[in-house]
Amino acid sequence: MKYITLLTILLLSISNLTASTQALYKQKDKQQHFLGGLIIYGSCISTGYILNIKYLNKNTCLVPVILAGIGKEMYDLQHLDVHTPEFNDAMVTILPSVLINFSLKF
Repeated sequence: MKYITLLTILLLSISNLTASTQALYKQKDKQQHFLGGLIIYGSCISTGYILNIKYLNKNTCLVPVILAGIGKEMYDLQHLDVHTPEFNDAMVTILPSVLINFSLKF
C-alpha cells in the first residue's frame, strides 16, 4: 500500500511541473484520465468485495478500465472538431490500475 501511495504522489507531483497554459491544460487532462481509471478500478473491486461477487476481482476489474481508456479515445477520434485522441491518454487511464493490480496480494 505504501508503494501505491508513493507512486500516486510521484505521478501527481510530476504532472504539476509544466508552466504554459496549454501544457497545464494537457496535464489537467492527464490527471483526469489518471483519476478516472483509478475510480473505475477501485469501484469495481469495492463492489466485488462488498457484495461478495467472486468474479469481480483485481484481474477482471481491469476490463472496464481498459474499455474506458480505449473507448474514450475512440470517442475522441469520432469528434475531432472538439477532441484530440491521444495514445498517452489511454495509457494514463490504464497503466496505474495495471500497476496496482500487480502490487495487490489478495
